[in-house]
Amino acid sequence: MVVYKGKIIGNGYNKGYGKILNGNYSVHAEVDAIYDVIKKYKNHGCERILRECSLYVIQYTDKLRNSMPCNNCCKVIEKYGIRRVYFSTETFNEKMI
Repeated sequence: MVVYKGKIIGNGYNKGYGKILNGNYSVHAEVDAIYDVIKKYKNHGCERILRECSLYVIQYTDKLRNSMPCNNCCKVIEKYGIRRVYFSTETFNEKMI
């Protein structure tokens, strides 16, 4: 989820879109949440807003799981200037950036 000034402004989920060119095509939750903000605030300075946001990534099934963003997700996070990223691990939550 993306949080701006204490308010959740974007949510995301892992999504699969079938097979493209012999590979799986999917969108991870953190990128989906960022795109959710872009969609909602595209005419209201979404890039400025994202630079002031925190991103929380949590994976939970029967217990907390590691949800550290992958390299591709990190590139998107950096592209939009999100400076605070929090993610779950199997033992406790960590701050990435």
